[in-house]
Amino acid sequence: MKSIDESNNRLKLLCLDDVLNDVQLIHEILSDAGYQVRMDIAKDEKEYLSFLKEKEYDIILSDFTLPGFDFYTALNYAIALQPDVPFICVSGTIGEDTAVELLKHGAADYILKDRLGRLAHAVRRALGEAVKKKEWRNTAEALVKANNELQNLHNNLEEAIFSVDIIHNKMLHVSIAHEAVFGYSQAAFFENPLLWYEIAIPEDKQIINAGYPVLYAGKTLKHEYRITDSDGQIRWIEAKMSPTLDKEGKLIRIDGIASNITDRKHIEKELQESNALYQTIFEFTGTATFIFEENLNILMTNKECFSITGYLPSEMIGQKWTQLFASESLQVMMKNHYLRRQNPDLAPKKYEVKLVNKQGELRDVILEVGMIPGTKQSIVSILDITDHKQAEEALIKLKKAIDTSGEAIFLTDNEGLFTFVNPAFSSLYGFSSDEVVGKTTPRILKSELSGKSFYEVFWTTLLKGDEVKLEIINRKKDGSLINIEASASPIIDEKKNIIGFLGIQHDITDRKHAEEDLIAAKVKAEESDRLKTAFLNNISHEIRTPFNSILGFLNILQDEDVTTEERDEYIRSINQSADRLMQTINDIVEMSQIQTGQMKLENTDTNIKRLTDKLSERFGTAAIKQGLEFKITNELPSEILSFVTDGIKLKTILSNLIVNAIKFTQKGSIEIDIRKSDQNLLFFVKDAGIGISESQQKAIFELFKQADVSNIRQFEGLGLGLSITKSYVEMLGGKIWLESEPGKGSTFYFTIPYVSSELKGSSII
Repeated sequence: MKSIDESNNRLKLLCLDDVLNDVQLIHEILSDAGYQVRMDIAKDEKEYLSFLKEKEYDIILSDFTLPGFDFYTALNYAIALQPDVPFICVSGTIGEDTAVELLKHGAADYILKDRLGRLAHAVRRALGEAVKKKEWRNTAEALVKANNELQNLHNNLEEAIFSVDIIHNKMLHVSIAHEAVFGYSQAAFFENPLLWYEIAIPEDKQIINAGYPVLYAGKTLKHEYRITDSDGQIRWIEAKMSPTLDKEGKLIRIDGIASNITDRKHIEKELQESNALYQTIFEFTGTATFIFEENLNILMTNKECFSITGYLPSEMIGQKWTQLFASESLQVMMKNHYLRRQNPDLAPKKYEVKLVNKQGELRDVILEVGMIPGTKQSIVSILDITDHKQAEEALIKLKKAIDTSGEAIFLTDNEGLFTFVNPAFSSLYGFSSDEVVGKTTPRILKSELSGKSFYEVFWTTLLKGDEVKLEIINRKKDGSLINIEASASPIIDEKKNIIGFLGIQHDITDRKHAEEDLIAAKVKAEESDRLKTAFLNNISHEIRTPFNSILGFLNILQDEDVTTEERDEYIRSINQSADRLMQTINDIVEMSQIQTGQMKLENTDTNIKRLTDKLSERFGTAAIKQGLEFKITNELPSEILSFVTDGIKLKTILSNLIVNAIKFTQKGSIEIDIRKSDQNLLFFVKDAGIGISESQQKAIFELFKQADVSNIRQFEGLGLGLSITKSYVEMLGGKIWLESEPGKGSTFYFTIPYVSSELKGSSII
């Protein structure tokens, strides 16, 4: 793959040719023609495809024949990957038929290698045609887009748009709105171009006929006429049409727009009929209204003026209207007065001023002013908005208070659709106002943690018109749950109809968590107190029982009648009770030292065999006497004879676990195993005893707790052994856990870090 580059990439050329001399000649010819060429050369199909996919080119030149690759395949690749790039065949001798086929397949041109003199011209022409082709395509796409937009516009208009080919009596365009305007389908007008005329009522067809000369004269036409729609109803149609004439002045096309003005005609008719009642309407319009002359004199007032101005009609007629308004408003009013008579379209028909009533009170009013047609008189309606403005100001203050409130406040319509949410709502739930207002209901906040019956009671109460106060768990936008204290109230209009709902909510999650923590702490404290009491009772039992045994046997030993065999038995019992008492005291002292941080580690070289031998010596006989099989297995690699740890605490850990295993196993076996696990030593003590339920397994390592309090009296001991064991394991840098099932025994596992022994002297164990 070779590349010939020039500093300025004016002409990006891909050349498909395996003859380098031909390629260099092409480069020289185009350079001499004024092109600054950047040429990529592809000798085979793989290189050619790689260039097409990775780069963009201005033109592609290709030999007709290549080893293992043909021109038509190359042309198809170019058309598929870079369709706008001209493709020229530059080859040796090819026949005329082949040249024609090349052009039919999409080649821009072909050049014979023995006539490369026309190469530059062919390239220039091909590049020019490519530009024109691209411009033409862009223009065509723009026309299609514009036509689609125009079509969409026509389809969205309420007015019916149409175009008629007069020469061929054919509808060129009929918009969708025809059905709404005329009451007949769009298709019906395409099928029958004269349908609009046929459905006109007979007496109005003369209006339509009178319009033809106007259109044939090339003038626009606007007229109104009546039709009968498909349901037999009369409709008024307003049609506006524009003609198109040919060069000879002959009408060839009509474009128009038609509207259904039936409602407007009905209104016009009603207005005409109401003229007879003008005076009555003026008097009883319900709005303060007066008429004045150009010279400002009041001609007429209705009784409603009294409610706003405080003046009777007799007091106002003949007076200047300027006396009714505050001086600050007169300048604007006079300006509008003269402007209305000079240029009515520029004068505002409605504006706000200040009125001074007979009592001297300043009132905010809106004037709606119009000219009475054919006269210089003006008619004025006055609307007192003082109370409205005060209410608006109050609403602004209320909205500000709501917007700055820390409570989440929202309103819904009577269907439950959000109509307003304040910033605190958005802050609380994560939904912006635009995401919820007019689009969804408070159901998006439901967490599904409240049942159907809860919401049934909620809505029943709310729809009765009562306020609902509740605590509920809702869901935020991010899916997290929050505890909410909420109140919901119906919004009721003056007719006692519910028109919406008001919700006020605030986050009580922290409070709930605090309450839960307090409850949990109370339960824990009560449990701790109960356990401490049981523990103290157990201590009392564990101290008094062996102590009483010792005292009892000592008293018996003082009896001179005691035989030597009996004396030896009693002494063994005293020793056992003393050991038990000492173990109890040791457990209490060790637990106390652990809790107060006085227990220290003393790491030494610990011999594995010596450790296992002492455990076997101490517990093997006891297990066998109880009918249990006792087995210790050392699975450590042979090279590990000792390691560094606190040997005394390790021995205590194993002793406590073995004591428990023997204590709670009536038949079966006790197995102890030691093995290497990654960088740790793994120990386990397995028994076939009574087992521990899953719910009790975590509790047994806690202070003052045993798997089953009822076992305390059945099996001797304080229950501190596992607490001490867990503490020692953690002090040694390990962890402890168990697997157990009631009635199937337990296996206690623990690990401690393996530290290779560096000491060569004696070990503690």
